[in-house]
Amino acid sequence: MSENKHEHGWGQYYLVFNALIFLTVITVSLSYFDLGGLLTSGVELVRSIKLGPVSLGFLPDIEIGHGANILVGMIVAVIKASLVLWFFMHQREEEGVNRLAFGFCVALFFLALTVFSFDFVWLKTYAFEELAQAAVGGG
Repeated sequence: MSENKHEHGWGQYYLVFNALIFLTVITVSLSYFDLGGLLTSGVELVRSIKLGPVSLGFLPDIEIGHGANILVGMIVAVIKASLVLWFFMHQREEEGVNRLAFGFCVALFFLALTVFSFDFVWLKTYAFEELAQAAVGGG
């Protein structure tokens, strides 16, 4: 008698599907929203707060920009990919070496992502403002 140890119902698939749809709506709505501008104005608001004789004006003046949208979009994409891997690709039912190999691949990906981001942040090899404006159809 063969026993199926991967027996589960359809309910979890509907739940994960709805979560993926919700996260897709968040990703699309993020493209219509300037999260960096909102965070920058929030930092300016916090800097202007005076708590009696103490002022928070010592906080650095920062300009966040559209990088916040990209960061939040990447976080949502990683969550969506994790849901697909964990539920639809049945990674949660794997054991031993398969999980180790998967974890190693994920760790290597994030290590590469971190190393490549250093190039953009410290060496400033990202596109110049004029090039970015020309790419989106601006002057």
